[in-house]
Amino acid sequence: MPDSTSGNKIVLTVLLLALLVLAGAAVFFYSAGKLDLKAKLQETENLKSPIATGKTEDLGADRINMPVPDFTFPSASGGEFGLKDLKGKLWVAEFMFTSCAGYCPEMSKMTELLQERTQDLPDLHFVSFTVDPERDSLEALKEYGAEYKADEARWHFLRASQEQVHKLGRKGFFLLNDTNSLLHSKKVALVDRAGHIRGFFDGAGPERVSDFKALEVLARQLYSENTKK
Repeated sequence: MPDSTSGNKIVLTVLLLALLVLAGAAVFFYSAGKLDLKAKLQETENLKSPIATGKTEDLGADRINMPVPDFTFPSASGGEFGLKDLKGKLWVAEFMFTSCAGYCPEMSKMTELLQERTQDLPDLHFVSFTVDPERDSLEALKEYGAEYKADEARWHFLRASQEQVHKLGRKGFFLLNDTNSLLHSKKVALVDRAGHIRGFFDGAGPERVSDFKALEVLARQLYSENTKK
């Protein structure tokens, strides 16, 4: 008669090995994805501003220079954070959620790399709004930020009610639809020091590399313009 205890141990061992392999693969693909983006960026030449090259056609060029509505939401770093805290700063806005298996990981890797490459631009901030406040507690957002080496002084994870975040995402950034679902755009928005949207960029997908470069170029351009004043 087969020993059920031994059989269970074998099954458990196989499952553990499979989990280890999957974990190793996840780490590999995460690292490879970031390195691949770095390598491809080195191969590309500087691109013109997406405003000049029509990169915003999907969302409509008429939305460029639109002012961002006021907001103040609880922050994963503690306390509340809002538009008043970003006054006089450049910032990149995105909509995401921590359990997302679609665009979010790519978008977060892009933000991590942009944060790394712009350490000389301390006034460039990053704001991530969760569209899943029911499951994304402030602690969960904090842990997610740590996975991507978020500098809490520059990268802010915010949580609001679903109604609040969808209103802001639809009417303020044009990056959410009207269904109050978890669906969100893969684009991020660059906001200038006056609180006006200056461009939209793909944070995931085939346009990610060219858009990353365009975003960095425009951010540095706006930063330089302000410094000269």
